[in-house]
Amino acid sequence: MKRPASQPTAAIVRSRPRNGGAYGAAPRRVAGAASVSGAVVGSVGRPRADLMIGFDLNSARLSAEGITATQIFAKSLLTPELQSKRFLIEGHTDLRGGRDLNMALSRARAKTVADYLVSLGVKPERLQTRGFGPDIPLPGHRSTDPTNRRVEAELIS
Repeated sequence: MKRPASQPTAAIVRSRPRNGGAYGAAPRRVAGAASVSGAVVGSVGRPRADLMIGFDLNSARLSAEGITATQIFAKSLLTPELQSKRFLIEGHTDLRGGRDLNMALSRARAKTVADYLVSLGVKPERLQTRGFGPDIPLPGHRSTDPTNRRVEAELIS
């Protein structure tokens, strides 16, 4: 099933721990990912699963589907296996609309997801947010491709 262009993607990416910081801090990004049998593996060889998080058009307000997807993600973050783990919530956009607007929108979308996760019981010190705007398109996609409108959650420790 093809994802509508207006809905970004969220993904859990497992990688090695990073420099400190907490909710709102901006650590380095792990580059590179390759598709392997339907799963995506980050540059350090750990699996990556995608989760859809939709937003209202040109907005940081979660769509009904985005709310549901974030609630599911929150439930997994509260499981015994993940309750001690920390995550970076990254916002990404395509290039349409101008860089300044997209940088602000990507930061706002990442913060919206993190804020909602906190409201669902995830401890804020487990989350960091960062907006990349159009700077990191998906591999093999142009920066103007709507597929780049996404939010990713990366396991950082």
